[in-house]
Amino acid sequence: MGFLRVRIGLFNPAQPERAAEVEASVDKGAIYSVVRCDILEQLGVKPIERRKFRAFGGSVERDIGEVGAILMGKRRVIPVIFGGEGEPAVL
Repeated sequence: MGFLRVRIGLFNPAQPERAAEVEASVDKGAIYSVVRCDILEQLGVKPIERRKFRAFGGSVERDIGEVGAILMGKRRVIPVIFGGEGEPAVL
């Protein structure tokens, strides 16, 4: 069974001209999207809170912010986890 990958546009909701495009894996069970922190920082997206998540039999703490997303012609502001270096984007 393969993974579905899509290209998604991202932007800073407060400064829409700060934009990027990333390739993300689609995870139907994901509650949050994940984007590498360096991409979010480049867009000027700031963390608004920090949460603990269970992952891979343990737990990790990650920052959460809000990013604008464009997919299939629809623009939305979505919650996003600041992913670590080298982590793939997940939608």
